[in-house]
Amino acid sequence: MAIVNFTVVGFAAYSHSGNEFRALETCAHCKDFTGGSTSLTRSLTFLPPSAAVAAAPTALSGTAPYTAYYNTTVAQPRLFVWSWPHQAILVDTDGSLISSGTITAPIGGVSNGAWSLDDCRSVPGAAAEFNIATQPIPLGGCTAHSGLENNLFRPAECQKFNEGAAVICKPGVTFRRVMLNNHAPQTLAYRDMIVRDVETNMTAISHQSKYNEDGYVFTTAVGRSYWLHWDIPYRLDPSRFTMHKMDVLNKDSWLYIQSKYVVPPAAIAINENEQEPLQALPDPLNATSGTVFYSRTPTLNRFYSWNGTKYNDTTATVLVAGATDRTLTVRPLSCAGGAESCDVLGAPLGYELRNGTLYWSDEATWAGSTAAGGAKPTAGSNVNIPFSWNLVIDESPPALGRVLVEGNVTFSSRRDISFTAAAIVVRSNGSLTAGNATNSHPRKVELFLTGNRNSSNIVISKEMNAGAKVLAAVDGGTVGLYGAPVATRWTALAATATAGSSHLLLAGTGLGWGIGGKVTVTSSSYNWKQAETRSIVTVLDSPSAEALTAAGFSGTGPAIYDSLAAATPGYGSGSISTGGVSSIRQYNATLLTLDQPLVHDHYARVSNWDGLFVDLRPEVAYQSSNIVIRAADGPWQAEQDGGEQFGVRVLAYGPSLLQLDNVVVAYCGQAGLGRPCVHFDRLKALKPGRAANISAAAAAAGRQPAIADAAAAVELGLGLNPSYLSGSAVVSALDLAVWISTAYNPYMEESATSAMQKLFNASATNNTSSSVAAAVVAGNVIGGSLDVDTVRIDVRGSVVVDNLAWGTVKDMSGKSKFDNILPATFR
Repeated sequence: MAIVNFTVVGFAAYSHSGNEFRALETCAHCKDFTGGSTSLTRSLTFLPPSAAVAAAPTALSGTAPYTAYYNTTVAQPRLFVWSWPHQAILVDTDGSLISSGTITAPIGGVSNGAWSLDDCRSVPGAAAEFNIATQPIPLGGCTAHSGLENNLFRPAECQKFNEGAAVICKPGVTFRRVMLNNHAPQTLAYRDMIVRDVETNMTAISHQSKYNEDGYVFTTAVGRSYWLHWDIPYRLDPSRFTMHKMDVLNKDSWLYIQSKYVVPPAAIAINENEQEPLQALPDPLNATSGTVFYSRTPTLNRFYSWNGTKYNDTTATVLVAGATDRTLTVRPLSCAGGAESCDVLGAPLGYELRNGTLYWSDEATWAGSTAAGGAKPTAGSNVNIPFSWNLVIDESPPALGRVLVEGNVTFSSRRDISFTAAAIVVRSNGSLTAGNATNSHPRKVELFLTGNRNSSNIVISKEMNAGAKVLAAVDGGTVGLYGAPVATRWTALAATATAGSSHLLLAGTGLGWGIGGKVTVTSSSYNWKQAETRSIVTVLDSPSAEALTAAGFSGTGPAIYDSLAAATPGYGSGSISTGGVSSIRQYNATLLTLDQPLVHDHYARVSNWDGLFVDLRPEVAYQSSNIVIRAADGPWQAEQDGGEQFGVRVLAYGPSLLQLDNVVVAYCGQAGLGRPCVHFDRLKALKPGRAANISAAAAAAGRQPAIADAAAAVELGLGLNPSYLSGSAVVSALDLAVWISTAYNPYMEESATSAMQKLFNASATNNTSSSVAAAVVAGNVIGGSLDVDTVRIDVRGSVVVDNLAWGTVKDMSGKSKFDNILPATFR
């Protein structure tokens, strides 16, 4: 846009019309967080107030506003105003907009760059004509900018005034506007973007807006390097972003745009084309826009820390050439050289015949084994278990690195085992088991996984990055963990539990919940944070009236209900049952004593609305087992202030099998990465005999009716892979809790708007893939998810039944108001 030969009358610093008007207002009626593009000015004239008043109607003479207005004979005009950061740049091409005659703000006196407003009138070539339609934007004049939330302006070049709302920059400093969208992971979608000057460490904030094409706009001085990252508490690097509609200037007006990666990608793609590696930064005047220099050497990031943690990272620098507005999509790649497979685990270990049962504790097990390293594993070792081994883990080893299983590995049934590793991957028909589908494991097994956001990822192919801190079954592997069963994982309160009480009265008996186990009582209000977790001190089935009275459940105090009470005639319309315990001698309930008093009230209500009984009782979940999979540093990872939100994940991918029965998975999921606690990812059919045998065993055990249902579903052709999560507890989830998926991680590969549209389309048409095998999620308790769905099911034919989930969190802190995507507890 160009404003040429334009005269402005009035707009004094004091105006009887009020102070809300300016001579130039960029995008006066624009939407939030957006504005007009770069605008050029030439030959502007501002008439002072006295000249305007001299021609005013005499009817105004004598009024106070008129007199004050008339007397302001030397006032400068109110020139411009910005409402949002990064709105239009005003380029004064001849000094008629920005000068000492129009602005009174002091400029200059800054060392190494002193300048004055009079310099704005000395623009080389100011008298030259230009054609905005056919020529690049002319450079060299002073510029005016929004100063809101923007500290990129260097003091030697620019000065803020109007309390920082506006900025004037001296001649010779050229600025360029760039738009950005199509950014992922989806967790970044509505976060503020930070534009950071690599030389000065000065920053600007750009807010996401749907009016900026679901993205951002930012303005920067040219000829410099800027790092783009997002304002989020934990480390989360962009997996893609698109720069577009940048101002077309001249060749000198280039930018270097950096993205940094804590886990080094194999290569960088521009517009989906892998770039040839350069040895140095591209020539900004002659290289093609989009040319990339990727520095693979990890270097300490001195600019920024996440929750107090600093990282070493690698840097990709993309050239945005000055004389083009070519759209550039930047994407890090897991596989380089166009390879479909880039398995960091390498080729299968091969066949290594060993007779009989081998024991981890036995030095002879490891001696002479080429695949296993020839010696018993020590702390930090990577461990390989080759095909044909039948290995029993009969001791707790030191903390290991990556463990690769291609043989058959079982946990000893004679002793408790604690097993710590950075990752455990089971593949090539290998298996890792504790118990089996008909006989639960009798002892404790604790699997602790280690790692952080900078840990090396286990990349298997272009379509599978298993990540880090993972227990995975891939390429034909089997993981089967079968803990001691309980009758049910969850029930409801039978009576209100008041704040200060150390007792819970639960509906039902024979629950199988043990002393020392953990229970969570869910919130009975709209505040999910009122869910409380405690340890069990005592368990009493069918408590007597005396025991109830001693626990505080008596008289007109907290009401007691069970499923039969709700159907009892006599409750009035809209009433809530309030029966006491005085006539109850043996109650069909279980009384728990807790290790600590409750902080909140948990109201147990059953309402009768003209015969429609509504059960409003809070649920209580049991989240303990003799088999536990958890992050070794779980409590710290889950901290909102300090933690990385990076827990464990359990994965089954392709023609592999995962069966978790009465297992606890805790401090799990990896926030922002689309890596859930338990992930059934693009499951494929198993060999018929293998699948049938496993299904039959599970059904015969009667451990979960849904497992038998799944076996029937197999017969209907809905997927020949009896993987399941059954009777288990998935708690302290930091990303999705459970996901049965059909496609490679859309959270990382697609923008939020694109992914949500696909999801809605699939829901509307039932267009989920039938080529992916179904899985079963039954009888579990599932606690929480961080700003994402708690349980997500994409595969047709999956069985999801009798699960309790709570604590689905929608987090709006530090995010754009345009974020209207509501996570679902079950999607």
